[in-house]
Amino acid sequence: MVLAASPKELMVASSREPLNGNQVRGFWAAWGGWALDGMDSFIYALVMVPALRELLPRSGIPDTPANEGLYGGLLFALFLVGWGMAFLWGPLADKFGRVRTLMLTIGWYSLFTFLGAIAIRVWQLAAFRLLAGVGIGGEWAMGGTFVAEEWPESRRKMGAGLMWELNTVGGRCLRWVGRRLF
Repeated sequence: MVLAASPKELMVASSREPLNGNQVRGFWAAWGGWALDGMDSFIYALVMVPALRELLPRSGIPDTPANEGLYGGLLFALFLVGWGMAFLWGPLADKFGRVRTLMLTIGWYSLFTFLGAIAIRVWQLAAFRLLAGVGIGGEWAMGGTFVAEEWPESRRKMGAGLMWELNTVGGRCLRWVGRRLF
């Protein structure tokens, strides 16, 4: 079966509808959250072992390479479980709107990532990483959904591609800052 489109249909499909101010602001808010996610991933990978070397003995657990690996893996698994709980944000987004919920998820994961930095026991860090995962998972869902729902059909693929590509900017910024400081 061959599908044919009229020249008018091709012209409409290839034209780029302009984005309104809300779509642009929403994109940058979602992108900023995703960039912070990327930065969080790099920072966490850098500080996990030194943090566990300090937190394990405070928690009554011997600091051995095996325990560092075990508890590091458990912390990461709890973080992923938090991501899996991102569905909790959907009803809030339906009730209060995608942009407000997106701001709430960014604040949520920022708060619990900060609290993870001041944890004094490994169990506290585990709870904070789980809750940060809930926020990051919700932020990814809200950001992606916002672009998919709000952007014009002709620009959605580009918007989604930019969201995914620009996630790595957080890690790149962290490397740039690290090179300047150290």
